[in-house]
Amino acid sequence: MLQLLRLLRLLLRGPPICGVTRAFAELGEATAKTALFARLSPAHKERVIRVLRAKGHVVGCMGDGINDAPALRAADVGISVDTATDIAKESADLILLYIRA
Repeated sequence: MLQLLRLLRLLLRGPPICGVTRAFAELGEATAKTALFARLSPAHKERVIRVLRAKGHVVGCMGDGINDAPALRAADVGISVDTATDIAKESADLILLYIRA
């Protein structure tokens, strides 16, 4: 439970990103303290990825829907799955396949 509470303190949700016009540096500070991003719009996802990359992080993003395409393109490594939408697969660098043995 204590680990969950620590993680929740490091959570950055979409509305705070959208609700304020954060300067690039201010958003960079917020992302540096964050371990988990939740309820982000497609624009939020892309913006957070661009800020992290500008700060020198190597960023991977996994997505399977149309709304994930901009973030998949913005990431250093975009990952999708075989059952994803066509645009998500086209935007990804890597597509995971499930092959039953």
